[in-house]
Amino acid sequence: MQEVLHVYHDSPMGGHGGIQDTLDKIKEHFYYPKLSAIVYDYVKSCDQCQKRKMTQIPTKSKLTSFPIPDEPFQVWEVDLYGPLPPTPEGHTYIFTAVDMFSKYWYAIPIRNKDAITVSNAIFKLFTTFGVCRTIISDQGTEFIAEITNTLCNSLQVKQEFTQSFVHHCLGACERTHLSLAERLTPYVSNSRKDWDQFLPAILFAMNAAVNKTMGFSSFEIIFGQRPKFPLTNEIIVNQIPKDMKTYFNIHQEKLRTIREIAREITTKNTDKMLSKGNKDVDIDLSKGDYVCLKTETTGKGQKLQNRYTGPYVVSDIPSPHMFLLENPETKKLLRMPVHKDRLKIAYVREPTPSSYFNVTSKSNIKSYTSVSVQTTLSPENNDKQTSPAPQIKSRPVRNARKPVRYRDSDHVDPNDIPTFSVSSDTDGYHKIKRILGKNKDGKYLVHIAGEARGQCHLGPGICAERESKTSNYR
Repeated sequence: MQEVLHVYHDSPMGGHGGIQDTLDKIKEHFYYPKLSAIVYDYVKSCDQCQKRKMTQIPTKSKLTSFPIPDEPFQVWEVDLYGPLPPTPEGHTYIFTAVDMFSKYWYAIPIRNKDAITVSNAIFKLFTTFGVCRTIISDQGTEFIAEITNTLCNSLQVKQEFTQSFVHHCLGACERTHLSLAERLTPYVSNSRKDWDQFLPAILFAMNAAVNKTMGFSSFEIIFGQRPKFPLTNEIIVNQIPKDMKTYFNIHQEKLRTIREIAREITTKNTDKMLSKGNKDVDIDLSKGDYVCLKTETTGKGQKLQNRYTGPYVVSDIPSPHMFLLENPETKKLLRMPVHKDRLKIAYVREPTPSSYFNVTSKSNIKSYTSVSVQTTLSPENNDKQTSPAPQIKSRPVRNARKPVRYRDSDHVDPNDIPTFSVSSDTDGYHKIKRILGKNKDGKYLVHIAGEARGQCHLGPGICAERESKTSNYR
């Protein structure tokens, strides 16, 4: 059976097909008990299939909302957008930052993405809006560099990093990048090298737009009023406060009201979004589970590279979304925990071969063709020794049940009963065709091979009439 599965699934002519495809090909030529379960286990636990094929049920972690800060400019998300066509000033990237309270967007063009340039951009952010409490970024080398870390430590700013390849953890910045590209495109020239000239105006337009989640624009939450545009109505002199203190009190009350309403609307819409996004069934993982880790393909031939590595064992769960993985062969842990969205359940075969692969005779398999399962079905098997296919852990091994006539407690297996004499001659032994029953004295009613059907014997050494047999064992 192992060779049949290898030919119809593992070999190039099998092509690592799916469960149904492999099963249909085998059924066309072979019959075997529990064939569907065997093919399911074999294909489901195929190492090559698990590493290359994308799962139909992706692992999706539950959405969680970021805690809303108490006031603006306490928590910033920062990221880089680019590379873009170089401008005459040498700018190729955009440093972007989003305030997590007001969703106020900040962006400046920079020449490159090295650690010194990025740390200068972060320092400019602090000098414009004040030193914040926390700054969130990805694990890019420019953000985890020593110079950036030294800057944040000297200003007592806490750095937090998102996990690799999980872009939605920086969703605010990612949305900023999409809006910047959409709004810059209509204004840049055909050379696309003057985008930095339009960046301040586009940034102003984005901050002046009303945020549907909050019900206010970011500009209004920060400054307490709507921005003035060209053709805006002139200021009414009678509505201007007479002194600065009065204006300050009115402005403070207005800001407080706007921010309270914005927080309330944001909380309500966030709960609604979480309720809608978490409707899908979440796959639960626990310690000891086998998983495959999704990786990004790079370099030449990436179209033919494996999409997953592993299998790994879940060693620890530091948070509901983060998992620490261990290599089961080397017993070494991965350097950093990985996000749940990058994992999928792995099916690992047991090292011990399953009983249905240990074929003892050809009579166990009925072939509809002239090809035997012990005959080489593919030329490549002559050069390649295939290991016995083991049973995967997820399916228990079922014991073969005996025929009905051997399951009763009053019946025994014929192989366990010795041959006995049915005549007065101790040397005369006969072949037993069938055991019909057993009485209370421990004697067996048997049918001797070659005799008429009605001639039954109660042994050893005692003959039984047909009438007594039919009356006692009918």
